[in-house]
Order: sequence, then C-alpha cells, then structure tokens
Amino acid sequence: MVTSNEPGIYREGSHGVRHENILLCRELDINESGTWLGFETLTVCHIETSPVITSLMDRSEIEWLNDYNQSVYSKLAPFLTYEESSWLKNKTAPLIP
Repeated sequence: MVTSNEPGIYREGSHGVRHENILLCRELDINESGTWLGFETLTVCHIETSPVITSLMDRSEIEWLNDYNQSVYSKLAPFLTYEESSWLKNKTAPLIP
C-alpha cells in the first residue's frame, strides 16, 4: 500500500508549512509475534534546512533529517550534472546540533 506522510504546522490567519512524503507500506519482519510492517520512503526530494531551528530539535530528529537528506543526495547525485550535484550537496549538508 502507498500512503503519504504530511507533517506540518499552521498558524491561524497567518501561514502554514507542510512537507509531504510518499511512503510504501511493506513487510519488515516475521517472527513468533506475527508480521511486522513498516514504511519505506519513496519520495526523493531534499528537505530544506535553512528555516530549521536546531535548538528546537533533539539529537534523534537532527540525525533523522541529516540521514534523510544524505539518502536523497546519494540516490540522485549519480544522475546529475556537476553543477546540479554541487547545488544538491550544499542543500543536503548536515545540520550541526
């Protein structure tokens, strides 16, 4: 099954921000407790980090964002020109906690 994950924040009468990823629900494991399902991200687009305030994030959130953006770069860079790859490398640079 394919679904979407759409976290966001909305300020009434002002603005809103949302990031949407498409996810594939798939089998992760089978054990004595049954079948375990999880999500695999299908979207391959970096998350813009310039508006991120790292002081509002814990270490695991920063690591998740860094890992996600690194994954995007790794998947796309082989198909990009040098200029495009350089731009994306800059956009996916890790956040420092």
